[in-house]
Amino acid sequence: MSYRVVVRPPVLRLIGGWGLSTELFVEVHLRLRETLAARPSHLLVPSRDVSGGMIYPFSLVDPHNRLAEHTFEFGVLYGMDEQTLYVVSGSHHRQSGFL
Repeated sequence: MSYRVVVRPPVLRLIGGWGLSTELFVEVHLRLRETLAARPSHLLVPSRDVSGGMIYPFSLVDPHNRLAEHTFEFGVLYGMDEQTLYVVSGSHHRQSGFL
């Protein structure tokens, strides 16, 4: 079963403000709209926040700098219909390292 994913407008603005390359920007949206929609039970982990919800964490290697990794965490709530996932928050961290 595929779920419907709704990314809230404040989260869309947040993602747009992270200054991601076009490739990373597209990949983040694909991960939210397609990957998460197809397999939420395998990808979501319980939030440690007292308000509950789930977290969708993932990392991507920067295609322009293979030594940089981008880590993302998105807060997700199940809708009342249990078929809709609402992306309600997000965070981004970029880390550079050496091999």
